[in-house]
Amino acid sequence: MGKNQYVIPNKGGWGVKGEKNEKLTKKFEKKADAIDYAISLI
Repeated sequence: MGKNQYVIPNKGGWGVKGEKNEKLTKKFEKKADAIDYAISLI
């Protein structure tokens, strides 16, 4: 099982960030797309 993923606001869009990571894993324009991607990682 992967680490926790967080969907966070980022410069007018949304980002996915792994727990304890300093940088975003990926950026998105839509929150729903970020959530779907984060779910796919766990």
